[in-house]
Amino acid sequence: MQRDEIMKIDAASIAFEKVIKERNRQDKMWGEQNHDAGTWLLILMEEVGEWCEAELARRFKLEGIHPARLELDCRTEAVQVAAVGLAIIECMIRNGGTLPVPEQVTREQEPEGSAKQLGPQKQTSRGFPIIQFKDYYDEPCSLQASSLALCEQPGASAVWLGRHGAPRDASMHLSRDQVEALVGHLQTWLDRGDGQFVPEDRP
Repeated sequence: MQRDEIMKIDAASIAFEKVIKERNRQDKMWGEQNHDAGTWLLILMEEVGEWCEAELARRFKLEGIHPARLELDCRTEAVQVAAVGLAIIECMIRNGGTLPVPEQVTREQEPEGSAKQLGPQKQTSRGFPIIQFKDYYDEPCSLQASSLALCEQPGASAVWLGRHGAPRDASMHLSRDQVEALVGHLQTWLDRGDGQFVPEDRP
């Protein structure tokens, strides 16, 4: 075996040893990591950035730091880049040959009852459903079923929405049709994200 081949094997052995040592250090710090590709890329690029920073310091001979120290920093950061690369491959092997897919739940995939709620539903002293919550300014509010169907118009339905404890004339008394329209406007506001309440194709 030629001398240069022996040196190449020795260099590879030393490199592998350093990378494995760094991997053990990472596992001791963070435990087993099973990230999706995007998260691994962020981790890897962070390490690459630190290696680049060390190389820049070495190339421009950062004042006040011994050249040998700068070279050591470069090797250390390069080892950390390689160790993260190895961690990615390990993660692939643990997960059947590929990286985990980030959990994405669409509205169609959401299990029944998983929608966000303003608060728990309770009952008023008269037995009507009510949800109490606080608004953006931490003011108490409530959503309450109306007694309209019992008192005024059998078969009708309505809700009270407004500040909790405020006089009735300071709250909104919304019919079923108005609630349906309000929900539509609010859903458009959520979907568009530009503060508008109606779709772009409507005035």
